[in-house]
Amino acid sequence: MFANPLYSIGRFLIHLSDTSVGRVSLAVLLGVASGIVSIVAHHLTANLDVNEHTVHLANAFVIGLFVALLTYVEITAVRERRSRVVENLRTVAELNHVLRNSLQAIQYAAKLSADDRHVQIINECVGRIDSAIRDLFPVVVDPRAPGRAHAGPR
Repeated sequence: MFANPLYSIGRFLIHLSDTSVGRVSLAVLLGVASGIVSIVAHHLTANLDVNEHTVHLANAFVIGLFVALLTYVEITAVRERRSRVVENLRTVAELNHVLRNSLQAIQYAAKLSADDRHVQIINECVGRIDSAIRDLFPVVVDPRAPGRAHAGPR
């Protein structure tokens, strides 16, 4: 299935703007493209039987439409990327929650065991898993308090 061409262009522009060289290249590319649109608009309106003021207005209108289209494409791509990032963060937060709840249940079950060696092994494994979770996801946004974060289990 073919993607919407504006969406594809927007994704390309976002991907290009991920690096500093890409951002500079994008700025130069958009400047050159705007200049080309300006030249084309000028040549298209130069032979019209209208006064010079109307030609300048037509040129400005065409350039404005071009810049508006580029801005719309860029904003749409940024919104899509942001939505995907938010969804990924929700998935990670849910995974973090599920893992920590499972680890807590394992620890409680271990305490019910009569064998202290089993409890020690389980606690060590839980500690390693918890440490790995903290290293991978050191700060999880606390959904109960907007703007606040915590690093511990939920």
